[in-house]
Amino acid sequence: MGLKPVSVQMMLPALLEARTKPGARILLLGTQDLYFTYSQALVFLRGLGVEVVDVPEAERRTTDSFAYVPHGDWWRHKDYLHQETFFRMLGFGAGQLDTLDVIGFEQANIIHDMNLPLPAGIGTYELVVDAGTLEHVFDQR
Repeated sequence: MGLKPVSVQMMLPALLEARTKPGARILLLGTQDLYFTYSQALVFLRGLGVEVVDVPEAERRTTDSFAYVPHGDWWRHKDYLHQETFFRMLGFGAGQLDTLDVIGFEQANIIHDMNLPLPAGIGTYELVVDAGTLEHVFDQR
């Protein structure tokens, strides 16, 4: 699962609206790989007129999901952004981004099988992002 610039551009109006609401929370269904680097994100977002929050270089995270690509191709992906850094660039801070996944190998903070009812106390979210999870859920009720 992942977000390419075209996906981000489609979601951007909802993301920008959510960031205007104090304490707005976003839920990502599955950890999202981002198919661009920090500098590419800056150019892309600023080109769309988006006000970007600078994330200090020492605090920028890159995705580790691409460690699973064929050995000869890993270098093409090594500087792609981690979802946390990207959402910080958009102004979302600590506690505003949750990731729900069925297993924890990508460090989701909510581990849950979506074929079961949502856990009590999960709360509400301003925005839920699904970039390739619900098609794996057999009982979507």
